Amino acid sequence: MKSCRNGTFPGKGARGFTLIELVVVIVILGILSAAAVPKFMDMQKDARASVLMGMAGAVKSANSMVHAKSIILGNDMTYSERRKPHPKWVDDCSINICVEIDGVWAYTKMGYIDRNSVVFILDADISGRKTKTVTNSATKQDIVVPDRGSTEGAINYVCTGKTAVCKDYDFCQCRIDNDPASGTRDTQYFVPRGFPYDVTKHTGGGCYFKYSTADVDADNNNIQYLPQYVVKTDGC
Repeated sequence: MKSCRNGTFPGKGARGFTLIELVVVIVILGILSAAAVPKFMDMQKDARASVLMGMAGAVKSANSMVHAKSIILGNDMTYSERRKPHPKWVDDCSINICVEIDGVWAYTKMGYIDRNSVVFILDADISGRKTKTVTNSATKQDIVVPDRGSTEGAINYVCTGKTAVCKDYDFCQCRIDNDPASGTRDTQYFVPRGFPYDVTKHTGGGCYFKYSTADVDADNNNIQYLPQYVVKTDGC
């Protein structure tokens, strides 16, 4: 056992860090942090890119099932607003172009899911998931259908010419009618939080997933387009 002699205690005289030592430690930590930040940013970019690619894969797989279900149900596989214009979009699904997905009656074109319903097959925090209940005029059944609004982040929010950025959700969606980049088809864009709705304002090639509906050529009804899935991740 240690003893005390002449008033001397064990440990007395031990000193702490000097100011210079503390400064050196802070500098070292700063260097390590500066080296770690780019790695962290790369991880965020890779995560966003992975989710966008996962979205495209999920929609593509689901579309195969939707198309098969449309055939089984005897739905109108030739319906397109260009080929068969309807005076008013029928929300009650009474014109046999709808398929039920997780309790929501999604709209289809050419037997494939339409852009305004694609969000309901994605298991993610995405804007525009609002629904409403209507009565099917043919069956008198109350059904749940997408509620196509026009507010920021809703299904009908227009992408181009907007300065707003995605907020409140992990991903937001917007639309472009007759998108020139998709053969003038109706297209839905999905952008990550913090990115502009207007994808032309994305840097480095863009960071988004876009889905273009199946449709017919605007000038030649003999040409049929299948759904299109495009992912841009260089700007994530």
